[in-house]
Amino acid sequence: MLDDKIDAMLQMQLVDLGRMFTKRKELEVEAAFHADYEEAAGRIKVSQFWWDYPPADKAAGMKSDVYLRGIGSAWFTGAEAVSAYLGYCRDAPLPKLANSLFALCEDMRLERICRTRRPGTARVFAHRHRLLGAYFQHKLTSHLNKKDLADAVILVIYGWFTGRDWKNTESSRVVEKLSKLFPVLEQIEEAEHTAEVAACCQDIMDSLTAWIERDAEAAYFWMQQGGGVAEPLPAGYKGELKRAKRLANEDVLPEQEGERQLPGQERLPTWHRESSDRSPGLLRFELERGSRTAAQGSA
Repeated sequence: MLDDKIDAMLQMQLVDLGRMFTKRKELEVEAAFHADYEEAAGRIKVSQFWWDYPPADKAAGMKSDVYLRGIGSAWFTGAEAVSAYLGYCRDAPLPKLANSLFALCEDMRLERICRTRRPGTARVFAHRHRLLGAYFQHKLTSHLNKKDLADAVILVIYGWFTGRDWKNTESSRVVEKLSKLFPVLEQIEEAEHTAEVAACCQDIMDSLTAWIERDAEAAYFWMQQGGGVAEPLPAGYKGELKRAKRLANEDVLPEQEGERQLPGQERLPTWHRESSDRSPGLLRFELERGSRTAAQGSA
């Protein structure tokens, strides 16, 4: 069960969303240090990171966790690839950085899938990144001052994925060191399967260990053992996932305009740069009512 810091209405929404996305009627939603999907246990965990935010921010953060796990991990993350990569982490010179990198990269791949399959999630993901971006800005400055290069690298890579301009001299030096890895990050954006993400992350780690001596202190992103499913779908899968029940209604509302690029961004986030070749047959759902629509307001 979720903590008493989560009001009953939000808890009901998270459970309903999780069950709708995973098509598992008995699925439960719990709070944990990191968000996660446990196939065997029939459970989605949302991050405690959001607990102390104001109600609107807390709801957006936790819903975005459910989107990533219920739409993404429950269908598209490969359990075998996760297990193999975590085995690699155990023997890696920088195991914490290796895990965090993999978790971040897979999350960004899953977010792209979520936005493609359910365009109504875009507003909540944008809200998520406003909160994380502000938090990570402060943390990045702190890590750079303490020469925590591994932690700084993770936050700079997060910024690369989301089009964040940190406007910091020290972070610019990290960006310069990472620049030769940007083509690998682009491969991750286009990856069809978790195994491809894992292979790219190992290539990145081979490069990072040449100039990073100390492992990460924090775990801003984390991949748990047991995550993913045995037969994951490819990212480009266009078919509809089997529904557990009929839609609540058949109303159709206007689509929501896409998120606007923030001023000063030098690089557009993944979801702004993806191909416009999307299947016109994909249904767009009003996420909390099960309607054929682009979600309006907070999803």
